[in-house]
Amino acid sequence: MKPVLQQIRRLAIFACVVEQGSFTAAARTLQMGRGRISEQIAELERALSVRLLQRSTRQMQLTPEGQAVYQHCRQLLPDAQLAMEAVEGSDGDPAGRLRISAPVEFCQAVLGPFLGAFHLRYPQIDLRLDLADQTQDLLQSGIDLALRIGLPKDSAMIGRVLSPIPLGLFASQDYLARHGVPETPQALAQHRLIGMDPLPQQQGHLVLHHVDGREYQLALPPGHSTDTPLGSSVLIEQGVGIGVGSVFKFHSGQLSERVVPVLPDWQHHSLQLSVLFPSRAQLPRRTRLFIDELVDWLQRGEGAARLSGQH
Repeated sequence: MKPVLQQIRRLAIFACVVEQGSFTAAARTLQMGRGRISEQIAELERALSVRLLQRSTRQMQLTPEGQAVYQHCRQLLPDAQLAMEAVEGSDGDPAGRLRISAPVEFCQAVLGPFLGAFHLRYPQIDLRLDLADQTQDLLQSGIDLALRIGLPKDSAMIGRVLSPIPLGLFASQDYLARHGVPETPQALAQHRLIGMDPLPQQQGHLVLHHVDGREYQLALPPGHSTDTPLGSSVLIEQGVGIGVGSVFKFHSGQLSERVVPVLPDWQHHSLQLSVLFPSRAQLPRRTRLFIDELVDWLQRGEGAARLSGQH
């Protein structure tokens, strides 16, 4: 039994090295010496008779065999943590590290006050905030939950829709002073429009809906485009053209003096704010608390006001 337990320990250390990206970072996370980490990986490679990592003075890379081993052992430490929490979880104050990934703009305009209030309520939970707009491998990155605009289809994650995010057309005061203010959707054909790849139903067309139910489609001419909401905001703010933006961003007061709505009675399809987390049988108590309280905050009071740009 002892040799098997030793190999399980080495596999867990190997998974940590892969996820942290270096022996030094893994040693810091596991509170072990760097030399001891290197020794354990070497012992594992000898036991398996394969090279798991290609190492140089500047970088570390998984071999094909290392990738195969990692796919099987990457859940050893998270599952052990869940096992501990299963018997410790309901007693006492929730504690531990909670690593959250969120889009930059959403964090700036909406999420910030919630994080402050959550910390005051649960001071034993250590928040780690990663700002990113793109989908990540949550397990490989060590992220407990990710807030995303849209609901990516990924079998390694499960998701929960939190709230719709209203979208509209926006332009800078400078752009409108130079090119004029369009009074109808048809007039947009005479303007520089900013495309954003992730938007649903766009696919080369701008689809707008009037408050009275009418719909208007406009083919997007070749021109400026971006692949993130942040990129769209930058181009709009700099006067490059008219683009689709989140209402919470441009009505938040941060840019309301320089950027204004265009055709405010016409809106783009809303996007969904969703929370993604690794597909595990049991979420840690601190993760469940964060999700449940965020849902409540977004559905009423300050959170709802911030999403709609009314705070």
